[in-house]
Formats: sequence, C-alpha cells, structure tokens
Amino acid sequence: MPQSVDGLSHYYPYAPSTDAAIVASILFGIITIFHTYQLVATRTWFFMPTIVGGIFETFGFIARIVNAQEEPLHWSFPPFVLQTLGILLAPTFFAAAIYMEFGRIILLADGESRSFIRRTWLTKIFVTMDILSFAIQALGGIMSIQDNKDTAKSGQNIVIAGLWAQIVSFGIFLINLTVWWVRVAKHPTPMSLTMPWKKHLIVSLLASALIFVRCIYRVIEYTQGEDGEFMRHEVYQYALDAIPMFGILVVWLGVHPSEVMGLLRGGKVAFLWKLYPVRAAKGDQVELGRGGNQSQESWIRGEEYPSGASYQQNGYAPSGFPPNGFRQENPAWR
Repeated sequence: MPQSVDGLSHYYPYAPSTDAAIVASILFGIITIFHTYQLVATRTWFFMPTIVGGIFETFGFIARIVNAQEEPLHWSFPPFVLQTLGILLAPTFFAAAIYMEFGRIILLADGESRSFIRRTWLTKIFVTMDILSFAIQALGGIMSIQDNKDTAKSGQNIVIAGLWAQIVSFGIFLINLTVWWVRVAKHPTPMSLTMPWKKHLIVSLLASALIFVRCIYRVIEYTQGEDGEFMRHEVYQYALDAIPMFGILVVWLGVHPSEVMGLLRGGKVAFLWKLYPVRAAKGDQVELGRGGNQSQESWIRGEEYPSGASYQQNGYAPSGFPPNGFRQENPAWR
C-alpha cells in the first residue's frame, strides 16, 4: 500500500529484507519445479493450480528482491505491484487444488452418497467461489496500492471482502469434508475400506487449515491498516503467510494427488522425485492394464494379481509403492 510513515517509506512501512526475499524466492522456485516435474510425469493435470500458485509466490518474492535493493522512498512501482498481487493471490490457487482433489477422493472411496453436496457439483461450487474470491482480492489489491488514500482505503476494504469470501467458502467446504468423513467412518463403502484415501484427506484438512489461518491473518492485517502491527512488521508476512504456504507445497510432495488419480485410472504415482506405477481400481473392476481385469471383491480380499503380487503383500500397488516406511499397513491411515 502506498504510504509515507514517519518519513520512512513509500509503499512499504519498513525496509524489506533482501535476504529473506532471496531465500523465499529460491525455495518457492525449487519446490514449484519439483511439483511441475511430478505433475507432468504423472499427468495429474487437475493439480495445475498448484503450479500457478507456486509461480505467483516465486515471482512475487523475486519482485520483492528488486524493491529491497532500491533506496527507501524510491521503490519501483511495477515490482511492488507484482509482489503485492503475487503473494496475496497465490493461496487461491492452492485452495482450488484442494477442492478438486477432494472430489476425486470421494470418487476413490466410492463415497458420493455420503456427501451432502453432490460430488459433481462440489468442485464447480467451490472453484467458482474461489474464482470469485480471487477476482475480488485482485481488484482490491490493485486499488490498495494506488497513491490516492481514499482509493487505497477502498481497496483495503475490497481485499477484506475477498478474504472473507474465501474464509466462508473454506468454512462450508470444511463442514462438508468433515461430515463426509464421519459418514464414511460410520457407514463405510467397500472401496473406503481398502483404498488409501485417508492420508489425502488429512493433508487436505491440514492445507485448508493453513490457508484458513493465513486468511485470518490477512483480514486482521488489512483491517488494522497501514499503522497496524501486522502491516508494519515484515516478519509476520513470512511467519503467517510464506512459511505456511511453503509448508503446504512440501507436504504435497510426499502425499501427492497422483496417487488418487493413479488408483482411479492407472498410471504413475509421484513420491518426492521418484515415480511408481499403480493399477487402477475403477468402478466395479480393478483394471490391470495388459494383465487383465480382476473383480473388486478379489482386490479387497487380496487375491493374487496375474503378476503374482497381492494387495496385502505390497499395499495397494504391487510395484512396491510406497517405499519402505511409508506402506499403508495401518488400516487407520488408509
């Protein structure tokens, strides 16, 4: 936001840290490259918003480096715009990825009847709300960095409205997710007893909680305004925004949605930089590619595949995924 505070700054109420911005841009850049590799290698195209969010974060902090190396009160406007919008808007893409993965988790567990919002509508509703939140925050973000104080104040209020829209959307989503989990626990489907969907649901809950906390922080920041504690100290932007968003990307590296897609259609699953082929459990048949088909009941009982491996012996992927130490041998973690 444009401002002059105690003769210190215009745009920033503090001197931005070059070192912190460099570290953040490098970390987000590296992890975005990793996620791009995972996405392309496993063809998990629905997870593309995560890449876009990572790019927003990376270039947002690169722009912050540019400003940090300039003289106070003489910061360039274009990098300031880029860092403001990039860092502010990136989490909306992570939220979209969470919404889309949850719809596929429901399909994997064959649990659409347990959701009070139909799976076919769930993604459409929440992604639409996410796009609306994105548009509101983008408009407010652009207005909040104008020199005119009245325009900037209006922009602040619009950003707050966009953040509240995201919070409400997340609240409804989390209620639906929790209700679905409880219903599946009480009345499990055959697929929910065998498919490793729980860890993906837990990661979705964790990511949602981090984004939720980050939105609350941003609401307080913009409500307090340019003289508030959050806006006047750079450390909060890293502690309550950058670090939680980076944490989400780290967790997704190890619990990647490609596993859900692999079990739905067959293909490759990403675990960090490694790839593992999996067989598909789709509809009432387990598709084994060229090896033939096997009934869902045989999949559940763990009868042998044509290759000689079984579900009990090697988890849900006869090829040996996940690696030792990560196999889903605890039913509570499936």
